[in-house]
Amino acid sequence: IKEYQEEVEASKKKLAPVYARFASMSTEEIANDAKAMAIGERLFMNNCSLCHGSDAHGSKGFPNLTDNDWIHGGEPEKIVETITKGRHGVMPPMAAAVGSPDDVKNVANYV
Repeated sequence: IKEYQEEVEASKKKLAPVYARFASMSTEEIANDAKAMAIGERLFMNNCSLCHGSDAHGSKGFPNLTDNDWIHGGEPEKIVETITKGRHGVMPPMAAAVGSPDDVKNVANYV
């Protein structure tokens, strides 16, 4: 466990400069930033695509994230809430799996 925690901390330190760039940016700026979108895409593929599909069209029983039918709201704040807290009985809280608050923000902007 200690070795794992040391690896996580080393990774966080290594990635801190990458994410620092996005800390002062608005949601709209991040959504139009190619590097942020690439990070969000990788995080989505690693953490969300199993249920929502690699194309985000949704696997059987899971929502399509590419249409205009947003069950819990499609505003950036609602997407962050869904990723962070999950949806009772439907989606587990993914914040811990996705990573830092900046990771959550990047996935939300990608979605």
